[in-house]
Amino acid sequence: MLHVWLEGYYVDAVRSIGVIILCLLICFIVFSFVIKNNTERIRGTALILGVLAISFEVAWLAMNWYPAFVIAQILVIGLGLYCLIIGKSRLGRAKNKSGRLNGWKITGQILKSAGIVMSCLISFIVIVNFITPAPLMSITQSQLGYGNRDYAPAMEQTILEHGHLKVNDIKYGEEYPNSYLDVYIVNNDLDTERPTYFFVHGGGWTIGDKKLEDNAYYEQMLGAGYNVVSINYALSPEYTYPVPLEQLSQAVEFMQEHGNEFGIDMSEVIFAGSSAGGQIVGQFLNVQTNEAYAEKIGIAPVIHRDAIRAAVLDSAALDIRRMGKTKSPVASSNWTFYQFSRNYFKKEHLINGTDKNAEEANVIVHATESFPPVFLADGNTGTFPDQAKDFAAKLNDLGVKHELYLIDKNKARLGHVFMDTPSKYTIDYTKKKIAFLTNVLKQ
Repeated sequence: MLHVWLEGYYVDAVRSIGVIILCLLICFIVFSFVIKNNTERIRGTALILGVLAISFEVAWLAMNWYPAFVIAQILVIGLGLYCLIIGKSRLGRAKNKSGRLNGWKITGQILKSAGIVMSCLISFIVIVNFITPAPLMSITQSQLGYGNRDYAPAMEQTILEHGHLKVNDIKYGEEYPNSYLDVYIVNNDLDTERPTYFFVHGGGWTIGDKKLEDNAYYEQMLGAGYNVVSINYALSPEYTYPVPLEQLSQAVEFMQEHGNEFGIDMSEVIFAGSSAGGQIVGQFLNVQTNEAYAEKIGIAPVIHRDAIRAAVLDSAALDIRRMGKTKSPVASSNWTFYQFSRNYFKKEHLINGTDKNAEEANVIVHATESFPPVFLADGNTGTFPDQAKDFAAKLNDLGVKHELYLIDKNKARLGHVFMDTPSKYTIDYTKKKIAFLTNVLKQ
């Protein structure tokens, strides 16, 4: 059972662990024939479970068929629990024959029973998560205080610490929950036209909020002379791909129609996103700049290419196939990112699972020479610098202006979305990002 639990956690090594499980199952079958100290009924049941588990494990490893993977893990767990329960039962009968149980033996029996119960509970959670991550993601979302709401606090205006204006919770759509955005205006000056920094938050498409960057991140952009728009969107697992992409289109359309009421100029827009928000922004920009792609996925462009001046992608998930394969890997990050991506794209669900969404949402593959200039940045530990490098290489081949900000891990260890944490590298990142955008806007 432990190997199955590990297979559920070490998602970047799942096939290697699968091979180990297969070898152990074969060994189990062989020893079952060699060691004959069990009754034929017990041995027969274990052999049936073992053979079935081997069959489905081979089917998964050979054909990469996800339902076979799930069934194999259920069978392996079932076999493990069966052996534990039978072993405890036989041990208990042996002790009863030997005489009265003393306190230590009773304690041992209780601990073994508790171990079986705990094993059953962990196995149940693992199996449910193999089938679909939705229940676990819903619990995580609820515990962190996020969710989908059709209401928001009343829209109000606030003057921030440095004199900038914030207008919160402007409703931009009616179709989906969380369809609210915030607007930040430099120096409370609604009359001066400035470029707009249009931001989409991260959080694995499952958690997160437009207010997360409320302090330093937005202040940096306001201080550099950019008005800011930041949107919320519906969260998975209740709302999955491509709902947030559609909501970004709705928010852009709304601001094109009503932006002047809030001092927002939509003729010069920098679209920016962090982590999952970076994926949403990247795919949105592919829709705006790749007509064939937009037609293929059935989402129409909503803003003219000339109005899109640049993009900023911070620790963006650009290739969903690699969501569980971070560089300088951190096992917890691999597992978390992988579950988020399964949750949003319905990838590797036992029922109605599909790889189509993840392939469709790949930002790198669908970029063309019309993609806007991009400032790419990421950390180097437990995140996606390889994806940023691959996208930079693709943009270079396409002749698209870009800049890649990565710090060598031998110089400093920077994690996922490091730019949200104050450090000298965050300051350096901000300076280079603003210099890049300033240069682009001059052209």
